[in-house]
Amino acid sequence: MRHWTARMMTAAAVVLLVACAPAHDARDLLTQIQSQDSEVREDAKQKIAAILKAGDFKVFERGAREGEGMVRVHSILYLARFTEPEAREALRGLLAVERRAMIPYSPIRMRVTSELTDSRILVAHLIHQNGGDPQALDVLVAGVEARQSPEIVTGTCFALGALHDPRGVPFLKSATASGETAVVRAAVEALVRIAGPEALDALLGVADHPSVEVRTDLLLAFELRREPGTATIVRRFALTDPASEVRALAAQQVARFPVPEAVPVLIEILRDRTPEVRVVAHEALVRIAGKNLAPRPEIWARWWATNRKRLAPPAG
Repeated sequence: MRHWTARMMTAAAVVLLVACAPAHDARDLLTQIQSQDSEVREDAKQKIAAILKAGDFKVFERGAREGEGMVRVHSILYLARFTEPEAREALRGLLAVERRAMIPYSPIRMRVTSELTDSRILVAHLIHQNGGDPQALDVLVAGVEARQSPEIVTGTCFALGALHDPRGVPFLKSATASGETAVVRAAVEALVRIAGPEALDALLGVADHPSVEVRTDLLLAFELRREPGTATIVRRFALTDPASEVRALAAQQVARFPVPEAVPVLIEILRDRTPEVRVVAHEALVRIAGKNLAPRPEIWARWWATNRKRLAPPAG
């Protein structure tokens, strides 16, 4: 009788385990959907469609938490398609630093890449695409501090940029003070994606950064942002930056200013000690004037004195 009872209990446990086991596995489904067999692919597509319709997001939540490589990537992409509050909460949870994984996927270009990226960037990008989540930022920055590895802080910065939440500016501003150039560059790239005066102020704060790479990133950021204040910094870079490559890049941006603002600065750049920088300014002046005067500042100053009124926009 004891043996019979034991066998009955074992059988019941097996039945319970089977009943509780997930009906679908993300890895299997994602493998099947890439099968060479068209019937297998079609069956997998129908199963996924049924899962999406039923709102059974946990299938892909498991894949997003436990899968590796492209299994994790596709699981995240599918999880983001669910609209149920519980599914949105599950997606948000993937922003936590302990859920971080390196994936072979570009979260901005949305394609496979050989370069590994922080999975939280893709999650943040999808949350932003789906209308945002006011609780996402708190999950993303929780437990992330400056003393953590540069890789984690850098990934957090990029994810904040993908989230586009202005409340992330204080974290990013603090990151611009990091001694790690990679962290500062990530913070600058993220700040570019966030609108508002606070983000611009944080960007302006790195104008004197000792890294040429950071100052170059800042100039490239100003190509996307034309708020008041950026033109002053660009002019300063063009005329006084210690790196000739930065001065040349700034001169190219000055050339895109309105003519009355650009010409005086370009004439001054003709005095630069580096030929490559002077060439940028001279070529811009030739385009503006429609004539190829000698690259000497006094010649162009006389030309500008004669033509300023003609080239200035009409008042009002």
